[in-house]
Amino acid sequence: MFKNAMKLQDLQHDFFARISARDVPSGRMEVYRTNYYEGLTAVLKGVYPTVEALVGEQFFYHMVQIFIEKHVPHSVNMDAYGEELAAFIDGFEHAGTVPYLADVARLDWLFHCAELAPYAPVADSAQFSDIPPQQYEHVRLKIHPSVMLFESRFPVASIYRMAQGEQGEEGEELLDLSVAQGERVVVVRPFLKTQIVPLKSVEYVFLKTLIKTQTLPPSFEAAMAEDETFDFAHAMRRVIDYGVFCGFIA
Repeated sequence: MFKNAMKLQDLQHDFFARISARDVPSGRMEVYRTNYYEGLTAVLKGVYPTVEALVGEQFFYHMVQIFIEKHVPHSVNMDAYGEELAAFIDGFEHAGTVPYLADVARLDWLFHCAELAPYAPVADSAQFSDIPPQQYEHVRLKIHPSVMLFESRFPVASIYRMAQGEQGEEGEELLDLSVAQGERVVVVRPFLKTQIVPLKSVEYVFLKTLIKTQTLPPSFEAAMAEDETFDFAHAMRRVIDYGVFCGFIA
């Protein structure tokens, strides 16, 4: 029985190797291969809509065919497939004319992960205001499970908005890539709607330390080291309004 099971396993591995190869002889096996590639292409289109919007459907399709050949799924959970696309784009020579594409892919992936994060209630400013200032050094901050930070040397949040077709008040494009600078963002899903929120440099440092330590004193110190004009009260209101916290433990 064990011997037969091993033969079945070998058969399954051989079948998978055949359908995941790019060059498959015409016939029944080609049908399986087509279904395999088209299925994974659909998964990647769902996870990386901004990447596809930037490069176009045809370029995206051909790029992910090569990616799929090199990256087979390691789980039956297709929500976990495709994380390596950004690193793949970094080394994909045909994407060299779009230097920010890999970072946009990273942002798309973080958006996807935030969408899948467990539900949690969102804390508001009223809850924090109930805590006396003298207790701030003892407060533990519960970070919302969807929260993720990202920093890029490219204006990724602006590129994301541009790719989504958003425009400025006068109907002009939001972004001039020739002069735009790098950006920092927080990705968060408060109230079941995922958002990509641009952050100032000091806000990024403050929030990064908050997420790491879940306490206020080291976060305040890190922010002051970044910008001595840091306004703690203003910064806390802003990050609370972003939906970053799901509770405060005094």
